[in-house]
Amino acid sequence: MDTVRKMIFVCTGNICRSPMAQGFALREAEERGLCVEIASAGTSALDGSPASRNALQACAEREIDITAHRAAQVDPAADSDDTLYICMTPQHVQWLRRVAGLPAERLALLGSGVPDPYGGDINVYRRTRDIIEMEVRELFDSLEGQLARPGETPKNAAARTFLQDDDPEPDMMPVITDMQEADLPDVAAIERRCFSDPWSLSALAESMEDPCARLMVALYGGEVCGYVCIMLTDENGYIPRVCVLPAYRRRGVATALMDAAEAAARVFGCTTLTLEVRESNSAAIALYESLGFEPLGKRPGFYTDPIEAAIVMSRPVETAEDGQ
Repeated sequence: MDTVRKMIFVCTGNICRSPMAQGFALREAEERGLCVEIASAGTSALDGSPASRNALQACAEREIDITAHRAAQVDPAADSDDTLYICMTPQHVQWLRRVAGLPAERLALLGSGVPDPYGGDINVYRRTRDIIEMEVRELFDSLEGQLARPGETPKNAAARTFLQDDDPEPDMMPVITDMQEADLPDVAAIERRCFSDPWSLSALAESMEDPCARLMVALYGGEVCGYVCIMLTDENGYIPRVCVLPAYRRRGVATALMDAAEAAARVFGCTTLTLEVRESNSAAIALYESLGFEPLGKRPGFYTDPIEAAIVMSRPVETAEDGQ
């Protein structure tokens, strides 16, 4: 892309990271005298939702006012070819490339990615805000030069295209996003396919309303192919459900869902993750062991149809320092 006339910051729900990035980008554009339209959107946004309370407060502490923000679903068909989408994670880049069909030259990753603060306290949001503020400034350092000299490729990594058109086609990646009401029928169908005691549509809807629950779906090629539910307490993240349709197994979907669950637990401040698995489900046990889960004991007769014991497994939640 030679000239950027519009920038759209993209996250999942468009209530935390992307509106914060939009707010800082608007200030940067004004201070630099740039003629760039700036917006934000989500890959799974509930249109009209306001920015989260902690996002509002974190931005207000930097004199950035995002109180007028209302969430919007990303709509590439409504944008021109001189629009650059700046994504918060590689998964958002992949979603826009695979699902929305955008070319690589119109996609960028903000820095090396911005962690999701959703569910965290104000201090988590402040850390995310500080990352965004720094990365947006570096992004504009490179984009300002690009606008001044059309055709010049930005040298700063913050504005680099995540995938080049002449790169070999990468393996498709699962995209993990917060479950929305529109996903309920698909998730209920997955429940019926994967479990002998499936949760009903109403039970899933009630779980979505539980403030201690986080439900996330996996998209593969734009299709809902699995989901995870994690119940969050002060110390433990309990995973009562994680499942992937058989046709999508062995593609990294389950691992991506478990990684997303751990990230949610980390943000909430949990120190452990626990789950149960059928004693005979050797494939699932092997997966959990590969992710660091260890058996704690058994619960006889925990499962029905057929009656079977559950193995209780647990692992500590890695901190950010652990993952370095």
